[in-house]
Amino acid sequence: MTNKVMATSIEELTKTLRLPGIRKHFKEFAQNATLRDISYEEYLLSLLQKECEIRAANAITGRIRRAEFPYKKY
Repeated sequence: MTNKVMATSIEELTKTLRLPGIRKHFKEFAQNATLRDISYEEYLLSLLQKECEIRAANAITGRIRRAEFPYKKY
């Protein structure tokens, strides 16, 4: 399988599985893993950690939006 075909397949699968963080960052993380000679497990762990970080940030944003505060307090 060529890199382009694999990238397209990964993008389609991440859409189906609803993993936007992985879809957005997998190429960047793969290049980094190749340059630094990182194992597959470390690559996968870093991708999953990034997905969790994005989901946590989105959850906080969503909770604040749903709370419908009258104004933002800084």
